[in-house]
Amino acid sequence: MKKPNTRGRSRSVALACLVLPICALAAPAQAQEGEELLTPPAVREPDSVPTIRTLLVVAILAAAGIGVSFIPSKRGHQD
Repeated sequence: MKKPNTRGRSRSVALACLVLPICALAAPAQAQEGEELLTPPAVREPDSVPTIRTLLVVAILAAAGIGVSFIPSKRGHQD
């Protein structure tokens, strides 16, 4: 019986053990001191939702869905 090749896996683990700490040390260096921190935009209240238009769109979509279900299917002789 052949012995499984674990050389590739051990190299991958060793490489990950070397690269991950380097990346973790480089992350704080990206935040430069003395620069302004970006702040998210202020949240504003949404405009009022038009209820009638919303209900109309829902009714049209529901009617379209129901209407499509009433279209007879064209079944061939192989069914």
